[in-house]
Amino acid sequence: MIVLLVLGIIFLLFTLLKYEQDHRVRWITLVIGAALVILNLWGLMSSQSNHLFMKQRTQATTEKIKPVAEIGDYNFVTTEAVGKHLRYTYRSGDKTYQTLAENTHMTVKNGNPATLKTQVTDYEPGNLFDRFMLIGQKTKVASNTDYTMTMPKSWHVVSKDQYQKLVKLADKQNDKLKDRVSRQTKAAYRQKAEADPDFMKDKKAQKQLQNKIVNQAINQNQKQLNQAIKQQLKAWHVK
Repeated sequence: MIVLLVLGIIFLLFTLLKYEQDHRVRWITLVIGAALVILNLWGLMSSQSNHLFMKQRTQATTEKIKPVAEIGDYNFVTTEAVGKHLRYTYRSGDKTYQTLAENTHMTVKNGNPATLKTQVTDYEPGNLFDRFMLIGQKTKVASNTDYTMTMPKSWHVVSKDQYQKLVKLADKQNDKLKDRVSRQTKAAYRQKAEADPDFMKDKKAQKQLQNKIVNQAINQNQKQLNQAIKQQLKAWHVK
């Protein structure tokens, strides 16, 4: 378009020159020159937004995904703010991945199986004429990426800051678990020893009792942790 714009200007200058020489308007060159200037000025101003003389190309892929983290009985996908956009973190196979943030649109919906569909759209000149019209302009336009993340209702999307708070909540609960197991084991050993003097010599009986206490404490701790996470998500209005 730049070439045709310059050509239009040349036609107008030629018309002006001829008018100066013989005081007669060359209407053909005037109309052609004005049309070239107007049309190509409009084209230059709108070419990037309207992708003039460029062909759309779309590629789509779908992959199975897993939650990036599990705390208690809860599964999480995390987000991170990048300017005004969000970057999502998830797992696929045994590796952790992140979505792009800029020039993207994310749709999150419930369903099974858990998948991430990625559709990339970009534009490029389709032939020699298109390249000629775009001489002097950008011919590489930033790709637009549309994501569709499908996840079970049991999964939750939280920010990385919220996830770190949940990790601290779990760590605090695990510290309570260690203390609970220690106290309950000492109390149970003392009670057993009082009822059976041979208990402190019976390593097998001690191990069985300890395993029972640990399993009971873990189950109780898991219930308390799940309840604490549930309350925290409710406070954050996270579905």
